[in-house]
Amino acid sequence: MDTNNTKNSQTYEFPPSPYGTYFELKTNHFQLEEATRSGSFDMKYRHYHSTYEIYYLLEGSRYYFIDRNSFFVQPGSLVFIGKNRIHKTSPAEQHFHHRFLIEIEEAVMEHWFDEMADGRLSTLFTDEMSILTLTASEQTILNAKLNEIKEEAKAQKELYQEMIEYLLREMLLFSFRIKSKNNATRISSATFQGAETEKIRTVNRVAGFLADHYREAHSLDELSSLFFTNKYYLTRIFKQVTGFTICEYLHIQRIQKAQEFLRTSLLPITEIALLVGFENVSYFKKIFRRYCTQSPRDYRISQK
Repeated sequence: MDTNNTKNSQTYEFPPSPYGTYFELKTNHFQLEEATRSGSFDMKYRHYHSTYEIYYLLEGSRYYFIDRNSFFVQPGSLVFIGKNRIHKTSPAEQHFHHRFLIEIEEAVMEHWFDEMADGRLSTLFTDEMSILTLTASEQTILNAKLNEIKEEAKAQKELYQEMIEYLLREMLLFSFRIKSKNNATRISSATFQGAETEKIRTVNRVAGFLADHYREAHSLDELSSLFFTNKYYLTRIFKQVTGFTICEYLHIQRIQKAQEFLRTSLLPITEIALLVGFENVSYFKKIFRRYCTQSPRDYRISQK
């Protein structure tokens, strides 16, 4: 793989603001960012994408929604997001949080999967609960590796990008060893305090229902009746926990299914729109462009 990127392909920042980006590095193979955010901050990335993502929480607490389940992440939580998995974070107990984000291009990561751990490394990203909770000593080791990465990026000595890729690979192997050592107890589950437990369970049940019945149209009254709750309360807690409105989440589910049909079938676009739950084809095209930044026709052509 060619890792000889020009200096124009990356940036390095270290602003003094208590809220903002402290470190950023972009190359053709990966993107790294360390930042502190307030509770009002919304994820700037699309809700699903073809890159692989690693999210490491250093301070604060967050809800982390993945596909159809929400998890409570605290300092030391390491989250692995596979390509095209729906995901988003939202404020939990504390609005302030400090995190390190790593995005790795699809071709690069899948090349690493082939090279390392006999192909088993991919399970970090594909298991249903791809979250590790690190011990204090493990956090110390990981923090040291991240500091090495930042020093390499700052100094920009010869072959520094290759060195950073080496450190990222080390980090992945380190995480895989932790996961393999004690998977049952080291994976962070949706453990909440007091009244939070039932709220999260309700949201997870609703998300699972919508994911399984994405073709069908359900009013808020029907959903609230089905899950024995008030519709205003349901819309509020769904947005709070997942970061999505119910309508947004349903749209994403439908668009992902439509993408699959466009990639794997020759069905007309009008028929695909109906199959995934859109009665109006024009509206389907509008929503598709919103999440995919291109029309269904252009998406189909690009996939071929």
